[in-house]
Amino acid sequence: MLVRTGGKTVAYTNSIEDGARGDTEWREFSIRVPVAPDADTVRVGTLLTGMGSAWFSDLKLVVDGESKVTPAALRDMQVPPRPTPSQSLLVDSDLALPAALMPTVRPAWRRDVLAHRHPIRSLFSDDFSDLTFLGPLLVDRRVIQLGESSHGVAEFNWMKVRLIKFLHEKLGFDVIAFESSLTQCDAAGERAAKESAEKTMQDCVFGVWHTDEVLALFDYVRKTQASARPLRLTGFDNQSSSNSDATSIRFRRMLDILDPAAVPALLQQEAMLKNIRKDNADDLLAYYTGLLRTLEQNRARLLEQLKDHPTWVDLAIQEARSRITLVRTRSLPRPESSSVRDRAMADNLDFVLDTLYPKQKVIVWAHNAHIAYTAEPSGEFKPMGAWLAERRRSDLYTLGVYMGRGAAAYNNRQIYPILPPAADSFEAILANGGYKMSLLDFSRPQGSPEAEWLTTSLAARTWGINPVQLVPANSYDGVLYIDTVTPPQYRKVPDRK
Repeated sequence: MLVRTGGKTVAYTNSIEDGARGDTEWREFSIRVPVAPDADTVRVGTLLTGMGSAWFSDLKLVVDGESKVTPAALRDMQVPPRPTPSQSLLVDSDLALPAALMPTVRPAWRRDVLAHRHPIRSLFSDDFSDLTFLGPLLVDRRVIQLGESSHGVAEFNWMKVRLIKFLHEKLGFDVIAFESSLTQCDAAGERAAKESAEKTMQDCVFGVWHTDEVLALFDYVRKTQASARPLRLTGFDNQSSSNSDATSIRFRRMLDILDPAAVPALLQQEAMLKNIRKDNADDLLAYYTGLLRTLEQNRARLLEQLKDHPTWVDLAIQEARSRITLVRTRSLPRPESSSVRDRAMADNLDFVLDTLYPKQKVIVWAHNAHIAYTAEPSGEFKPMGAWLAERRRSDLYTLGVYMGRGAAAYNNRQIYPILPPAADSFEAILANGGYKMSLLDFSRPQGSPEAEWLTTSLAARTWGINPVQLVPANSYDGVLYIDTVTPPQYRKVPDRK
């Protein structure tokens, strides 16, 4: 679905992530796009990938008249220049956001943001003096969740890599957990000292993060493996995130001990996971339920046989649970599938915290929609952050990451424009902190009229373009704002995500 103004595309979205797959019964699909008031065309189309037929019934176009969408800019999309890496920290005169770029917001809200902003002075520097204010905020927190409103922003990647280095070197966070496969990231981490940084990245994370900016993190992970405090790598998604066959290999290792004759059936079921359909979902659920039971019942025997790899057994058991939820996720429409996936991710993070790394502090890298304590839009589904907050709220510090303007990339790597924030929107309030990059902490008294915005339902943008409503203090412990953004530099063709 796209929107055009003056012959130019000003908004675009597709259902690459949540569209129909394989053979399904009738169910509802929907897609949503912001329509600028000066738009002249809204175009809806379909794309069939592969062979077969697509059938439609009861098609509807519905206008949400309550959402506020700013007029479209009638010009060619301008991608801002990429920042030049530097070890210098920006001074206020260089970091200041020009007044002309600050959207209109209520004066009281502006005063509150100005009083509580923390300038972030670099995307690259190993001088972390501008980040020391985070020490008191995180002193009693075991988990910091780093979000992103889009997977396709170079500045988000750079900033999160810098934050991870700071958290590891200065605050004792020794594990990085990605929104990627639990076992594939664990296996990639085991080999990180021997493999190239690029190979480790490719074997662990989804292709949306196969970028020059994120590669720097995996280079850092590799270098720390020989130190007294290596930065450990893991994941928490219930999906496969790479072409690595690490999960199948781990399962096969277990069955080689328990019943080698069962290996061919395992490999057959693992192959079927690539095309989950209504006619094979029940068989897959039955198989992985049985595999889970077999692994649980033989845990002691497996631990005895795999003394050199003590975590593999419990990790395989947890991965069998993930396989069950994966089949359920692919068999359900949204938002039900999102609810199943996010609960599974929360369960996997609990496993990371309680079993895999019970004594370590953990950094989480994921989309804002997963780490938030409430869903965007509210009530659509229960995100991972809500599940975690019920179980370990005092352990968590959750940092949403948002952008103001510029350009980003969809998961399919198509570049799209980010228009300036609308007046009184969430991003407009953040921009009125007056810095090109800043962090606002919400863990402070919120009873004053100036702080009212923290408990107000505000218009915000996920992916920088899709309108959502959020109450800031109900969603995050703080927010990091980067005003102007650019697309990543990708390393290879898109992977699954």
